[in-house]
Amino acid sequence: MFGNVHHIGYRVGNLDEAIELYGRLFDAKLTHRETLKDRNIEIAFVQAGQSLVEFIQPLGVSADTGIQIDHIAYETDDIERDLNACRAKGIKIQDERPRTNSRGQKVAFLANDAVNGARIQFVQPS
Repeated sequence: MFGNVHHIGYRVGNLDEAIELYGRLFDAKLTHRETLKDRNIEIAFVQAGQSLVEFIQPLGVSADTGIQIDHIAYETDDIERDLNACRAKGIKIQDERPRTNSRGQKVAFLANDAVNGARIQFVQPS
């Protein structure tokens, strides 16, 4: 069911500072940035070596909260199959149906209480 780690998402208080920090420390390059008004967040993806990192900042918030882990996303080649396998094992799903993000990837989260509070996301690349 689990493939490779697709990305790790961090909640940040200042998106620009997080991008700059990872650029300086890890030579990370910004690959994508967008505002998701329906979710009240702004996100940015940076590539650091072979690792993809997502930064998530709530809109209208700029604070020195540091960087806190938000979720880990696992890659899948068939998100529907993996969600159904989770259901068959009694694991609750937050997103009953995968949604398609702006990059054409199908994504879905498991319910937090199903995995002891961890935020686990499946990503099926486009």
